[in-house]
Amino acid sequence: MSELKTWVCCLVLGQTTSMGAVAQSTPAADPAADTKFASTGLEEITVTAQRRSQLINSVGMSLAAFSGDQLKLQGVDNIADLPKVVPGLTVQQTPFGAPAYSLRGVGFYESSLGAAPAVAMYLDEVGIPYATLSRLVAFDLARVEVLKGPQGTLYGQNSTAGAINFIAAKPTKTFEAGLDLGYGRFDTFDGEAYVSGPISDTLTARVAVRSVQSADWQQSYTRVDSLGATDQLMSRFLLDWKPNEQLQVSLGVNGWRDRSDTQAGQLIAITPQVPAAIDPRITAYPLAPADPRAADWTPRRNLELDDKYYAFSGRVDYAFSDAVKLTSISSYQHYESNDGRDGDAIALRDSDIDATGSVNSFAQELRLSGDTPRLSWVGGANYSHDRIFDDYILDFTNSSNSIIPGFQKFDFAEAYSHQNVRTYGIFANAEYEIVPTITVLGGIRYNDSKNAFVGGNKDVDGKVAPFFNFLSGTLCQCTTNSPIQQGGDYLLIPPTFQAGPVRNNLNENNVSYHGGLNWKPNVDTLVYANVSKGYKAGSFPTESGASADQLSPAIQESVMSYEAGTKLSFLDRRAQVNLALFQYDYRNKQVRSKKMDPIFGVTEKLINIPKSRVRGVEAQILLMPVQGLTLNISGNYLDAKVMDFPDAIDAFGKESNVAGTRLPYTPKAQINSDLQYDFPLMESLEAFVGASVTYNSSTNGGVGEPTLTAIDAYTLLDVRAGLQTPGSNWRLTLWGKNVTNTYYWTNATRVNDTTFRYAGRPATFGLTLSFRFR
Repeated sequence: MSELKTWVCCLVLGQTTSMGAVAQSTPAADPAADTKFASTGLEEITVTAQRRSQLINSVGMSLAAFSGDQLKLQGVDNIADLPKVVPGLTVQQTPFGAPAYSLRGVGFYESSLGAAPAVAMYLDEVGIPYATLSRLVAFDLARVEVLKGPQGTLYGQNSTAGAINFIAAKPTKTFEAGLDLGYGRFDTFDGEAYVSGPISDTLTARVAVRSVQSADWQQSYTRVDSLGATDQLMSRFLLDWKPNEQLQVSLGVNGWRDRSDTQAGQLIAITPQVPAAIDPRITAYPLAPADPRAADWTPRRNLELDDKYYAFSGRVDYAFSDAVKLTSISSYQHYESNDGRDGDAIALRDSDIDATGSVNSFAQELRLSGDTPRLSWVGGANYSHDRIFDDYILDFTNSSNSIIPGFQKFDFAEAYSHQNVRTYGIFANAEYEIVPTITVLGGIRYNDSKNAFVGGNKDVDGKVAPFFNFLSGTLCQCTTNSPIQQGGDYLLIPPTFQAGPVRNNLNENNVSYHGGLNWKPNVDTLVYANVSKGYKAGSFPTESGASADQLSPAIQESVMSYEAGTKLSFLDRRAQVNLALFQYDYRNKQVRSKKMDPIFGVTEKLINIPKSRVRGVEAQILLMPVQGLTLNISGNYLDAKVMDFPDAIDAFGKESNVAGTRLPYTPKAQINSDLQYDFPLMESLEAFVGASVTYNSSTNGGVGEPTLTAIDAYTLLDVRAGLQTPGSNWRLTLWGKNVTNTYYWTNATRVNDTTFRYAGRPATFGLTLSFRFR
C-alpha cells in the first residue's frame, strides 16, 4: 500500500485514452485520425472503437488511440514497442517464437502456434486469429486503437483482455506518395514507401511496402560469434470502389515474410532436471554477464526464421438509407513457418528446436447497423474455420531428462499437433440516448466453438521406443499390441495403453455481455460505468512429454469486469485528465505451467488457474501549457493476484498453494510519459525535440513468483529531435532508443536443465528522412 501511495502522490496518472497524436504537426495518413494543436487547445481524435466514428472523449470505455505518424515519431515501429505508449500492455517472447500479449494482467502465455490470444488483434476489422500472424502488420497505419476489457459484442472474436485494432492508411481521392528512409546502429536500414490515389472517378488504390534489414546485435560470451540479423519485408495493396453513394467495396491484400535470426537467451542458472544425470559441461557452464548483447547458443546451427504470411480480405458496405447499413467482411489468411531456435541459452544441445507449422484461416462476418440521433445499434453473425499444423523436433543430446534408467539414452523427440477449429457467433449491441446528457449501452453475444485435435510425440532416433514398448507390454489391456517403430508415435493412450496419437475434441459455448451508462453533462465532461463479461476459448498444446495427459486442453476462461471512469477537459481545452477504476474477477485463467512426470521430471502442461482477481487504476494527464509544447503522462497500478490454485507446481518442481501471489507478467506499476516541443526556426522551416520515458515495475515469468524467473523493474529513455517544413513535405529526425543503455529483460523461463532470460536491446541511435508528395 505504501508503494501505491507514493506512486499516486508523485503524479496523477493517466487512463490510457491517449491523445498522443497531438505531439507533432505532421498530419496522419487518415485526416480523421489526426489530432494536432489548434489555437483554442487540443483537438479530439476520431476513433471507430464502437464500429462508428466518434470523438474519443464521447466513448465510455478505456481506450488508447494513436495516429500512425505519432507512433513513428515516438519510435514505435512494431507491436513489441506498443507497451511504450500503452500502460497495462505487456509483450513477451516465448522460447518457440510466438509473442504473448497481456492487458491489465489478462493474457495467455503459450508458445503453441494454435493458441488463440486473450488480446484479440484486428487489421481493418479483420480478425487475426493467432498471435504470431500479427508480428509484422504494423506499418503504413492511419492509427492504432487499443480497447481494454472483455470484447465480443461488437467484434468478431471473443476475448477476455481486450483488442488491438490496426487501421491501415486508406486510398486517397487525390495523388499522394511517401518515402521514409532510416539508418541506425547495427547497420539497420528501415525503408517504407507508399503510393495512393485515384484510378478513375469511382476507383482508388494504395500500395505500401516496408523493408527492415540489419546486421547481428547479439554476441557470444564464450567464443567469437554473433547472431541477431534482421531481414523483414512487408507489403499491402488496398482498392476501394464506390460506384454510388449507397455502395462501397474494399479489397485488401496483405503479406509479409521474415528471414531474421531468432533471439538467443541469456543463461542465469543451471537447473538440472535429473541432477545425477547432468552433463558436467552444463554444470560448469558460465552464466551470462549483465550485458544486453551477451548471449549464447549452439554453434553451426541454422537459427533463422523462414516465415511467410499473406491475407486477402473483401468488405462490402451497402446503405439502405442514411440510417441503416449492411456490411459483409470476408477474409482468408495463410501462414507458414520453418524455424531454427536455440531453446537453452548454451552452446550445447540441451533443448534445441527445429519448428515447422502452418495456419489456414477463413472468416465471414455479416452485420446490419443503424445510427439515428438517439439510437445506434448493430447486430450480426460471424463464422470462422481454422486449420493449424504445428510440429517441432527437439534435440536433447546433452539433456539430463533424456536418460531413462536401464535403457539407452535418447537424443531427439518430435511433438506435433493438428487442430481443426470452427467458431460460430451471433452478436448485438445498442446505445440509446435516454436524455441529452445520459446514454445507456448494452450488448450480448452467443459463441460456439468446436476444436478437433490430433497430436502426439514421435520417436525420431529409435531410442525412445524400447522403453515405451516395455511399458506398453506391461500395461496394455489388449489382445494384440503393435510395437512402436522409429518415426512412430510413442505416447501410450489410456485405457488400453497402446501407442498412438492423442485424439480429442473441445466443444464449448458461452454468452458474453456488456452493459454501461454514460453521463455527459457538458462538452468537456464524461462519466461512465460499465459491467461486462467475456470469454476466451480453450486451447490444446503442442508438447513433448511422456504421457497423453500432457496434451489435454485448458478449458475456456472468463473475465467479469467492473469499471468506472471519467474524461475531463480543462483550461479552454488545453488540459485533459482521464481516470478509470476497475476490477476483474478472473476464472479459469489459461496458463502454461509445470507437471511432475515420473519419467522426465518437470515437464510442461496447459492448466487453468481456478480463481484470480485484478484490481487497478489507470489515469492520464495531457497538457498543452504553451503553443507547440505537449506533455502526456499516463500509467496504471495493478493488484493482480491468484486467489485459488492449491496444487500448483512451479518451474522447479515445487508444489504449493500459490494463492496470494501475483499473476505472471503483470507489473504492479507502468508509467509512460512523452514530451514534445515544436517551434518555428523561420517561415519555411520548423524544429522539434521530444523524449519518452517508460517505467515498468518488477514482475515474474512464472506462477508462484519463483526467484529465478523474476523480471526486474526498469526505466527506458528514448529521445528525438529534427527539422521539417511547415507542411511536412520533408522531415529529418535524429533519434535514440534506450539511450541510457539500461540492461533489462522482458521474460525469464526454465527449459530442461537451464533457466534463462530474453534481454531487451541495448542503446540504438539513428536518423530517419521522410518525404511526402501531394
